[in-house]
Amino acid sequence: MLEDQNGGISEPNQAAASLVAAASVGALAAFNSHIAGSALADVLLIKGDMGATELAGGAPFSGVDGDALRAALKALGWGDDNWCGLTLTALAADGAEPQQLSPKELRFVVEHSDPLLIVVLDAKAKQTLEQAFEDTNQDLPKKWLLGKESRVMRRRLLSVDNFEASLANECDKRRVWVQLKRGTRQPSPDG
Repeated sequence: MLEDQNGGISEPNQAAASLVAAASVGALAAFNSHIAGSALADVLLIKGDMGATELAGGAPFSGVDGDALRAALKALGWGDDNWCGLTLTALAADGAEPQQLSPKELRFVVEHSDPLLIVVLDAKAKQTLEQAFEDTNQDLPKKWLLGKESRVMRRRLLSVDNFEASLANECDKRRVWVQLKRGTRQPSPDG
């Protein structure tokens, strides 16, 4: 651990932590077209398909889904900027075919961003995450239940039912909100 004997972080350990964070951010730079928010946030939001805003050339999570997710995370105690959004599909800078993250690349991003909580927002993202971690002996269940927390490599994991599409229907939106509330509340400092 980086904590000193008094429970604080010593100056040398703060410097080491800063170097590790900088290296992680640098390693993730190749995926900037897929990422929104803070790359080293506590919450990693993953969606498989681009929404209307991204398809029109907008940044990942810059549409109504991003607004709704930021509001939801704030309401659940994670704050305004403690999230990283990752879309598995992103438009190429040169207008070529959209770029797809492979399961291997997704795992790289997850391991370098090192979130406390991963929220999978649709079926494509869920399937790709399962493929990304299938070679481990971790307890990633092959059939997670929507809205039920699980774990992968010591990280909390939650899958919700097609978040972006749910925003168009009030009943679906309420159902997904319940799924989010079940697994994404920020842990209290007391545990």
